[in-house]
Amino acid sequence: MSDLKIDWNIIFNLREFIICLDFNTLKEFSLLSIQVRNKLKHLLFDRLLLLGYKFKDYFERNNLVNSQIKLITDYAEYLKNHWEIVQDEDKCNQVSENNSEFDILVRELNDSFSKLSKYTTSLKTDILAHTFYALYPAIFSLYNLTQLYIENCSIPLLILINIGKHLKHLKSLSLCFVNIIELAKQQISASSTEFPDSLQELEIYRCQVQLFRSNPIISKLIRTTTPKEATEPSYLLAFTLKNLKKLNLGFINDSYIERLLFQNPNVEELIIKEESARQEDFIKISTMERLKKLTLLDLESNNAILKSFYFDTQVPKFNFVKILKLEFIHDTSLDLDIYYDILVYFPNLKELELDLSYFDFNNSNINNFLKINLKSSSSLDVLSLYFIRIYEEYDSYWSEYYNDIEWCTFINVKCLVLELKSLKVSDIDFTVLPRTLQEIIFKSSDIKKDLKWIEDNIEKLNWDIKYEMNVIRFIK
Repeated sequence: MSDLKIDWNIIFNLREFIICLDFNTLKEFSLLSIQVRNKLKHLLFDRLLLLGYKFKDYFERNNLVNSQIKLITDYAEYLKNHWEIVQDEDKCNQVSENNSEFDILVRELNDSFSKLSKYTTSLKTDILAHTFYALYPAIFSLYNLTQLYIENCSIPLLILINIGKHLKHLKSLSLCFVNIIELAKQQISASSTEFPDSLQELEIYRCQVQLFRSNPIISKLIRTTTPKEATEPSYLLAFTLKNLKKLNLGFINDSYIERLLFQNPNVEELIIKEESARQEDFIKISTMERLKKLTLLDLESNNAILKSFYFDTQVPKFNFVKILKLEFIHDTSLDLDIYYDILVYFPNLKELELDLSYFDFNNSNINNFLKINLKSSSSLDVLSLYFIRIYEEYDSYWSEYYNDIEWCTFINVKCLVLELKSLKVSDIDFTVLPRTLQEIIFKSSDIKKDLKWIEDNIEKLNWDIKYEMNVIRFIK
């Protein structure tokens, strides 16, 4: 018998083995030995979440005195109901002139984060609300961060616009539902900002800037949605990020899109969400030579440009855009299929993505919309149709998807990507597809049934067929 022994510590750390494991299984494997755990730390701690509803779990109570434990308990209760006004409740009532009661909590988080700093590249903070205004220094212990997502938090403006002093490797910064606090006495200018040169992606969605006369006290700040110390909202500074490639904007102040694009002409991908864009913004977008991909989410809310497709003869041509993605949101007052020829304004478009998850199938005809627009295209390399809903509870409100596609519609298209809810391969009428169509990429929701149908009808299909996982490719 061979005396060779298998070293399972080596096996468990092989990349080929690890990639087959989900995160929970990785955690279990990390308990096998110290060696395995040390090898897996870069995977276990690569992404961190700092969440308001877990606030109490982040602190070691053995290191705290009773008053500090009460502070954590009170604020944890606040964070569970942070959207409610707690003005009449006897919570979060510890007051200091400079939020110093949070110093011990910041030190605790610093100690925890510093042990993980060489492994962690991504951090998401969510629902920390106004407490984050005092806790934010702790994140700077994670000096290797390349991705930072801040949601439902408050943060000082001066810290935000100088984030490059602390996080020099940051590539992606996302700010969603962030309350940015500016102090009236601060002198803010473009020269006083310091963003990391590595920053390539920026998202700003539903953020506001509040101007305070002095540094706000957290315990007072949470007692009302509009603190008495605050003045009218200020405007967010349009700053320059010299290596910015992707910009994602939604629900921000008028003119901010135009101002930010003016400061960052090298943006290659732009996403505009909801009722955010003005006609002036789209005129600016049309002049950006580096911009290759444009995404309009909640398209029917961007009336400034959408109405212009029909009413205004001065609509700009987006000559530089190669990829266009449109997401339609349910709105019965807007009958898209009658007259909206959008592609005529994108003469050099190569890829079109249509997200139909919330398209109003009851009042608009997607076939008419496709016919009108595809005629305006000289040739699309790729047309993608999606119907993917994240929140199934909304199905009762949004109109249901129905499979009534006219398959002869896809003229001037080389590749058709289909990821449509409930669509089966058998629903495709291969006999009427335009000859110019060279490939279909079909993402199946029931791969066994679809492959069985293909097997039974293989002689009728004049296509080469390949599949991998749940994706079937039909190739001419």
